[in-house]
Amino acid sequence: IYSAEPNAFTAEELRLLEELSGDLAFGIMVLRGRIERSRVEEQIRRLQSEERYRQQRLMEAVLDSVESGIVACDAKGLVTMQNRKARELLGLNAESGSQEMWAKDSTLYHADGKTRLGPEEIPLLRSLRWEQVTNVEVKTCPVGRGPRVLLTSGQLLRDNEGKIFGAVEAL
Repeated sequence: IYSAEPNAFTAEELRLLEELSGDLAFGIMVLRGRIERSRVEEQIRRLQSEERYRQQRLMEAVLDSVESGIVACDAKGLVTMQNRKARELLGLNAESGSQEMWAKDSTLYHADGKTRLGPEEIPLLRSLRWEQVTNVEVKTCPVGRGPRVLLTSGQLLRDNEGKIFGAVEAL
């Protein structure tokens, strides 16, 4: 605020101008704080995302290095993870995900080696339905490989609150 004459403002006007400048300074400080907070929160989200990615890659590397097949699904039965050995043992590709695809692509058979397991009989999906699946014998006949007998065990997966979020199976 400007005046060409000295002492152009009254004491009350000066007090109001000082109050206004203090309010403006406070507002600018709050805005700068919000901007900084947003920047820090974004940096934290980015670092957490990077850490989750690193942990996921570590878990994938560990699972792909074990000589047991591991398959997991979500609460709807959609396959969310298959390690290298599971794909090898079952003759599945990485895209075999839904229950229907599993039933279609599955190389799992009953002990007779001729009758395919239906979706309701696949050990992983049985585990998802709260069934006890321990050392269940299945036969697998992947294309281009001879038949194999596998023992499979599975269990339901629950979060900290007890809510089901999937199942896992070891072959």
